[in-house]
Amino acid sequence: MEIRQLQILRELGERGSVTAVAEALYVTPSAISQQLRLLQRSVAVPLTERQGRRLALTDAGRALAASAGEVETALAKARDAVDAFINEPGGPVHLAAFHSAAEAFFPPLVRAFGKPGPPRLCLADEDVAQTEFATLTGDYDIVLAHRLDHTPPWPPGVSVTALLHDFDYEIYPEIPDHAVKGEAILIEKGVEAQIRRAILSHASYSGVMRESPLEKTLFACDELAGFITAISYVKPHRSVFEVDVASVKKKMKDKAFARSVNRQEIVDGAQELGVPLEEHIDFCVRAMQANAEALGIKGGV
Repeated sequence: MEIRQLQILRELGERGSVTAVAEALYVTPSAISQQLRLLQRSVAVPLTERQGRRLALTDAGRALAASAGEVETALAKARDAVDAFINEPGGPVHLAAFHSAAEAFFPPLVRAFGKPGPPRLCLADEDVAQTEFATLTGDYDIVLAHRLDHTPPWPPGVSVTALLHDFDYEIYPEIPDHAVKGEAILIEKGVEAQIRRAILSHASYSGVMRESPLEKTLFACDELAGFITAISYVKPHRSVFEVDVASVKKKMKDKAFARSVNRQEIVDGAQELGVPLEEHIDFCVRAMQANAEALGIKGGV
């Protein structure tokens, strides 16, 4: 059960049809229906019923819809509290690092922020086993960790999202089925809600708003990664090392090239992350260059 689903249920109670709700929220009717089905699965009693041509809420549906306003108010207060904390420089910043990183970074940090007044730094040397670094994030604001290439990867979570987000494309390649219909498969496979929500949110027509850094990052990199790959394939050596910011921006203007790539979503993704488009492109190009062989775009360079 998510706040977006409660909002849709409330809108349905007021407007009486899926089509009217879709028009009000600027999404497709199928996206609204999908969200209502997902909500119904989480509740043991019917939430809607047919009354002639009108889709009405049951008593249980009306009770749940009424709670949407209370939830929105509580979330707004929570966001205000977080924003106030973030914007208040007087709070302490707790940072942990492995030993060699602490030796390198802590002295300049102390010199820069060791004077009286905010922000106050709380530094800790945590030279723990690689598998224990993830547990430190509950105690510190920032954790500087290390991992050798031959050691096990970081715990699953963010890293698996990019591999899963288009898993259903061969089954449901068309809008609005892609990602939305695949949700049921992910639920059956036991994929955690955080990852499922991120996957849904990368499809703007799903009705799931992007809120977390994971969701915004996945959306921002989705179209751009495919676009960079396409550019790599038309370079003389078919290599991502021949791609740079200028070549990406030039190809974005060429509407005949990689027509299926949504240029506006590339722009919107950078805006949602709060970074300049050029900086975002450069970061993604460099990341793909660092993994060029695994991605199959190293080419002949």
